[in-house]
Amino acid sequence: MTVEFEIPRIQPKERPRVAYTSRTIYTPRNTTNYESEVRFLYNITCGHVFEGAVKVDMTFMMHRPKTVKREHPSVIPDIDNLVKSTMDGLNPHTDGYGRITKGAWADDGQVVEIHARKVYTDGEDKTIVRIEDYD
Repeated sequence: MTVEFEIPRIQPKERPRVAYTSRTIYTPRNTTNYESEVRFLYNITCGHVFEGAVKVDMTFMMHRPKTVKREHPSVIPDIDNLVKSTMDGLNPHTDGYGRITKGAWADDGQVVEIHARKVYTDGEDKTIVRIEDYD
């Protein structure tokens, strides 16, 4: 089975933060919101839970700034941080009340192949994700 869906923005995985008053480590809100959005969009698009090995293809489309002349976006955000935030959003999630929101797979260890690219576009930022069974 093959599933393809679109996320209307890009968001790199941010570094964990420390709350100095309570000495706890937390993930920044921008990242958790993006991961929740990825999970939501996947579930309303398809909601299929893959069993077994899968391969993932991601295209991160970034708006080209007016002053940039180069062909490829070899600038921040780093592609590995973009992949991490999207992959984490495709994992199942348990909230503080024990409710589970299903993801694309039971565990991201099922992913055996990833292709990712950053490209410039004249339109808005977006991410296109394609997931398919590994043959």
